[in-house]
Amino acid sequence: MKRLKTTCKDLRDTFSNIQAGHVCEQFESVPSGMDSQEACQRMELLDFDVMGINEKGSIIGYVNKVDLKSGTCSDHIKQFKVTELISESTPIIDFISLFKERKRLFVLDKNQVKGIITRGDLQKTSLRMLLFGYISLLEMQMQRIIQNMYPNDTWKTCLKTNRIKKAEELLMKRKKRNEDIGLLDCTQICDKSTILSKIDNIKILLNENHIVNYSNYLSKIKSIRDNIAHSQDLIEGTNWDSFFDVIEKLEMIINICEKFPETIDNKKVG
Repeated sequence: MKRLKTTCKDLRDTFSNIQAGHVCEQFESVPSGMDSQEACQRMELLDFDVMGINEKGSIIGYVNKVDLKSGTCSDHIKQFKVTELISESTPIIDFISLFKERKRLFVLDKNQVKGIITRGDLQKTSLRMLLFGYISLLEMQMQRIIQNMYPNDTWKTCLKTNRIKKAEELLMKRKKRNEDIGLLDCTQICDKSTILSKIDNIKILLNENHIVNYSNYLSKIKSIRDNIAHSQDLIEGTNWDSFFDVIEKLEMIINICEKFPETIDNKKVG
């Protein structure tokens, strides 16, 4: 495999056109003078945890449903913090990590809050496309490195017999469809992870970037990819904290792989 023409930068450039305004929902609001219990009932009906508070046509803050027990909405209003506001033109790739510390972001249209993005909105197609692109790029980079470090399928010594047999069975099926591929193309991402774990140069780079349990990390990547491919909940079998931890390191690992040279003098393979 030749050096890949698609890089993390290419993906960033591609997905920079998908912005907060494309994934946010309209931020519904009620008058500041509305009775708290009435507003709470409305939020329950709409299945909202927060709702905007408006005065004279402008949203000036918001309320949490759990706080609406007495008085009017104005008694419980919360002001927007700078750290929870983003512009509608903010690329999705730049604000995903912000959800690691918060459950929602408010979206500005010029200087007015018009939209809201919650963790649930991260399940939308835009993010799924982005993540699938990153994971696919990672696997392609892994394959490039393996082919360079283990020419002529010598990487087979790194895998158990049953894993090689599974790849060979898939290769036979795909060749019957006249697909021009090799055996490595038929391995799973977990297999490629096992092979890479034998390369000391890679292990050193990962350790330097505090990615010690590489195999465990790759198993989480595979789980997320499978959830995307089968249109399942992104965090099926995991939780949001683990999900964001994986996403946070994904671009870093791809960058490490991209910088890994085509050939290395004094290769050290464990």
